[in-house]
Amino acid sequence: MAEPAIQAFQEQFHGRLMTRSRLRDIIGPDNPMFQLLESLCIVSEYVFEDDFLRTLDTGTWTADGSGGAGSPVKFVHQTTLRGGQALADPGTTNDGDVSLISVGENWSIDNRPVMLARLEPRTNITSSKFEIGFADADPGTNGQVLVKDTPTSQGTDYCVAVRDTDDDTGIDLVVDGTTPTFGATSKVVGSSGVTWTVNTMHNIMIAMNELDEQYMWVNGSLGAANRANQGPDNDVTLGVWCTAINRTGSSHPLRLDYIKVLAERTLL
Repeated sequence: MAEPAIQAFQEQFHGRLMTRSRLRDIIGPDNPMFQLLESLCIVSEYVFEDDFLRTLDTGTWTADGSGGAGSPVKFVHQTTLRGGQALADPGTTNDGDVSLISVGENWSIDNRPVMLARLEPRTNITSSKFEIGFADADPGTNGQVLVKDTPTSQGTDYCVAVRDTDDDTGIDLVVDGTTPTFGATSKVVGSSGVTWTVNTMHNIMIAMNELDEQYMWVNGSLGAANRANQGPDNDVTLGVWCTAINRTGSSHPLRLDYIKVLAERTLL
């Protein structure tokens, strides 16, 4: 006898592949279960997820860093922690960095990508920097954002959440669209007073769409929205990006719990 869930699936979908429209017809978009089940609609969207349960997959990720003193740790799987985590430690060189970018550029704003991540600063949050979001390439040292307040860029095309104590203690959304015809433009949108706490996991969500809009949520609250026709264009494909950077000559480790990206399978 089939399990109840399997039997219900068979009776509702009759062997047909699940699509968002079919799911909407059956349970309706206002049902909380719709949001939960939407990621299963493989015909309509594709999902990438890494829980960092084992040694970093070099076919999926490229980890790098500027080196320096103190033996930098480039997003290494933590074997003693349940549920999977990767540790990033820039070492003990001032402005030393470690970075992580996905292999291949699989996301475009025309796919409406949404990235969810959970991360934890370990020590010295009064003098550190991190970025997480989407970018077209690893620009080397300093991350995508060279100066947050101005802002100026080290990278070319990106959309990232960034906290940099060289500027302030806020978590902001910074975007750049150097490749598009409207030129190299960066935009900082202030976050809503989120307190960045040491040894505490924080949830960050980044979303982009075909209207050149970008959004950032921190711990479930909308922290920033940019609708000024800035940021990556639909001619640019992007990867997932994360970096941790020292702002003094001491270690500033960051733990990354998971990264998940959902996107429309068909270009909009």
